[in-house]
Amino acid sequence: MLDQVVQHAREDIGKVGDPKAEALFETTAEVCTGLKTAFEHHEQKQPAWR
Repeated sequence: MLDQVVQHAREDIGKVGDPKAEALFETTAEVCTGLKTAFEHHEQKQPAWR
């Protein structure tokens, strides 16, 4: 599900003309990518911080 949010946010970057909105969509994509990684590490019993 997070992959879909990332994809959708990145697709929308090209659809808006406002630099602040573009930054918001990119930040959303990056945060969701980080969350996905954190969940994967948790499932694999890896430490949260390396």
